[in-house]
Amino acid sequence: MSLDRLRVTLAHPAYLTGLREMSGLALGIAAWGLVTGVAMVQAGLSVPLALS
Repeated sequence: MSLDRLRVTLAHPAYLTGLREMSGLALGIAAWGLVTGVAMVQAGLSVPLALS
């Protein structure tokens, strides 16, 4: 993707609306991923296995 096309996409109103609407959900998913990843490593899995 060219840099100009990326700029157009990032400035599109629908993209910005979607970004705003998904940001809260993304924070929750990231927190859940961190918690489950730590739990898997504490349970004995290796880090690469817990990340896959």
